[in-house]
Amino acid sequence: MNRILPTLLAAFLMLVLGAVALPACAAEPKIPASVAKALQESKTFELYSLNPNVEDKPHDTNFQGWKILGKTSIDDAKTRASLVAALQKGVADNTDGIVAACFMPRHGIRLSHTGKTIDIVICFQCYSSKVFIDGKPTEGFIHTDSPRDTFNKVLKDAKVELPKGIE
Repeated sequence: MNRILPTLLAAFLMLVLGAVALPACAAEPKIPASVAKALQESKTFELYSLNPNVEDKPHDTNFQGWKILGKTSIDDAKTRASLVAALQKGVADNTDGIVAACFMPRHGIRLSHTGKTIDIVICFQCYSSKVFIDGKPTEGFIHTDSPRDTFNKVLKDAKVELPKGIE
């Protein structure tokens, strides 16, 4: 009996740790094709600053459940291209499939493409993004935190409030 308990405990821990690690290992750092196309072609492109504190949820002013601190429309093609390129680079750079369990998003993108609204809720802290099409969750993607400075600069230049502690 004394030998069985440690063995069972070790097996249980391996099972739990394997289940937790599996999604990160199985996830591909790739923006879903429909979202990548919308990033390039959408008629509207809005960049959001979000409050990452879960204690502050829910709010009347929210972006997929996260409090909006501010937003700006990205009408300049060069600015839009730099945001998309930074996000694509962050995705390409996550070659190890690293992702954390937290989700404290500070950024969001809203696109309007082919009659649909696409929201990307971005957590550069945990290296993951969640995608919603017409309010319904769909396939997300992983990345690194490298796009964060580009996103923050665009928000700062537009005089949009950033969450405390990320400047």
